[in-house]
Amino acid sequence: MEFHIKVVSLFWLVILYGDSANGSKNPCKVAMWQPTSELQRLSLAPIVVLGVTTGYTTDDGSVFHARFSVSCVLKSDDIGVKQNITMENIFPRTMCSGSKNSLQKGKMSVVGLQRLESGNYDYYEKNPLETMAIDGDYTLLHNISNTCGLQNWTVPLGSNESECPICAQDFGFIGNETCMMGNLVSGNCENVPEFKIFSVCDCSASNRNPTVLSKGHRSSLNLPLLLLLGGLIGILR
Repeated sequence: MEFHIKVVSLFWLVILYGDSANGSKNPCKVAMWQPTSELQRLSLAPIVVLGVTTGYTTDDGSVFHARFSVSCVLKSDDIGVKQNITMENIFPRTMCSGSKNSLQKGKMSVVGLQRLESGNYDYYEKNPLETMAIDGDYTLLHNISNTCGLQNWTVPLGSNESECPICAQDFGFIGNETCMMGNLVSGNCENVPEFKIFSVCDCSASNRNPTVLSKGHRSSLNLPLLLLLGGLIGILR
């Protein structure tokens, strides 16, 4: 079965405000927001990799980067991806970001990336509030292997492997020798509608830590705001 990226036409026309932890008013405005699936977000990223976070580095003790060991390049541009890469500025991030605290050391993840002029990488966060670092479990990889635009798997530069080592036994399925590389089918994606995201998240330049309603962040929202959101969500349903 081959997955196609479904075009979503429903938008959440809301603007979110919240109170930061110190009580100051730091708005982060999200307009035309639409929920997306993991496959939809990954399909838009120029580069998608599977690997493990091996550690963190910092330049001045306030901005942190992640060292990442790539085991498989699931999608790439015309430039190869090395086995060991650095993802810049994973912490702190603006409250528009849904990828905060997503890269945990030793954890296997599928990450949607973009290249930086420095030669390193950053999250490709096209849609606000939704993460681009997703748990690299068997189900996700199986679905990716059947998704148009995400089926050109290659080993990273510097790897000793001849193909991506993504097999059922790697995920604890004892006795199952099924490997996904042999199941990849580059289907005809020419007639598949292009998935687009129109969401915009704008944080005031004067606010260092703007607050929005997002996963992993606890904000103090006032009652009128909750009632407004509840009413809008009810209408959209």
